[in-house]
Amino acid sequence: MHCSSGKLTDAFSSLAKKSNFRALSRRLALVPKSDEEYDLRVPRDMAYIFSGAYVPLSCKLVEQVLERDGWTGLEEVTKLLNGHEFAVTGYKFIIVTTAITNSSRLIESLLGNAA
Repeated sequence: MHCSSGKLTDAFSSLAKKSNFRALSRRLALVPKSDEEYDLRVPRDMAYIFSGAYVPLSCKLVEQVLERDGWTGLEEVTKLLNGHEFAVTGYKFIIVTTAITNSSRLIESLLGNAA
């Protein structure tokens, strides 16, 4: 019984540790400033999906890595994530879309019509 109470204590102590989400939120601007107006017909960033209230951390990380062509410049963010970074290259992606768009239009919009 002592062993399970030790595990329970460990679980509660890990819950009590400070979350890094607030720091990540500020550093990556996950919560837009309240004075910003969002025109949902002409979105400027990913926050429009949530009515301008929030950008998911995973989406913002992908955006930052793609903009920087890697994790360079995101060292402070990776420290806050408490994880390991790695790059996997040489894979092909299969893009499945709806009838609203097609894979060519999606890729063109991602590349800024540079393709």
